[in-house]
Amino acid sequence: HNEQPIVLGKTEVIKNTLNPTWTKIFPLDYSLGKLRYINVGVYDKKSPNEKPMGSAMFEIGDILGLAGNVKGKRLPKGGSLYVRVTEMTEDAGELRNT
Repeated sequence: HNEQPIVLGKTEVIKNTLNPTWTKIFPLDYSLGKLRYINVGVYDKKSPNEKPMGSAMFEIGDILGLAGNVKGKRLPKGGSLYVRVTEMTEDAGELRNT
């Protein structure tokens, strides 16, 4: 069955850089062994309609266990997008996506 995408939120705006680093944390539920995909999009806030600059799909399980729990993907129009997933200490089984 196809799940509808859920918007986790937006990050802070990073001005005047082509190499932004965001610190926003998006908590989400995850169960080991269950596929869970996230799509991360980057937009140009200065353009009139927040022009899309690129996006990449990540599977949470693919990121876990990698060095630093970080995975990167090259964007078709240039540049790369990196996602880090960490386990929240308050509730076992819940992860943070940053």
